[in-house]
Amino acid sequence: MGIGLATSATRTNYQALDDADTYLSVGAGEFLTCGITAAKRVKCWGYLVGDGSTSSRYSPTSILDTTSEFVDLAVGSYHACAIASDGVMKCWGDGWDGKLGNGSTAVGSSPVTADSGTAYKRVAAGRNHTCGITMSGILK
Repeated sequence: MGIGLATSATRTNYQALDDADTYLSVGAGEFLTCGITAAKRVKCWGYLVGDGSTSSRYSPTSILDTTSEFVDLAVGSYHACAIASDGVMKCWGDGWDGKLGNGSTAVGSSPVTADSGTAYKRVAAGRNHTCGITMSGILK
């Protein structure tokens, strides 16, 4: 749940997750949640958060890309993708069915470039797939 606890206990009220940052957007999947901070960085919590580890994280954790400014984000069950201000899409998490977009089915414990050479403006993610709209309006 992002509140620093490794528990499945039910919470019945809203709780602040990250006192260090404010957020512009959030995306939630089955085992992973991520948000874009006001500084346009991405933080995730859950499983395969993009910090170079395969361990679960119980509070917001920065992905390994700390130089890009991100403008869009989507989260699937076990993966996430974010689009940087220059249009580069970066994805991390489980690579089942090639959903990270880098030509592999391997786990991406840190962000990998998806569809290298293509600039994107929007991204959507589902259980085992990722879709994006390029800067020229093509849906891939």
